[in-house]
Amino acid sequence: MGNIAQEVLQLDNVLLHQLITKIEKVTKVVVQLQAELQTKTKPYMSFAEVVEFTGYGSTWVKKNKTELGGRKVGGGLRFKRETVIEFMDQYEVKR
Repeated sequence: MGNIAQEVLQLDNVLLHQLITKIEKVTKVVVQLQAELQTKTKPYMSFAEVVEFTGYGSTWVKKNKTELGGRKVGGGLRFKRETVIEFMDQYEVKR
């Protein structure tokens, strides 16, 4: 092979490697987004998910568990996502 052909092959290999790297990054993002979407569409939330979702501490969530629709299930609290969202929307600060 001539020098030009070798350079073209090397360039093709570099471009191919860059493309594979970008595809791997996109794949990771897609997998992460799928996991987030699945979590956000579950009908029920765990105690920890409610704490994270509301941005309030665990003490506040415990005190307001009834208003948030908390139910004891299998020794832990579960909250209906829709009820938590409605509660938070009800007390949204209007500016």
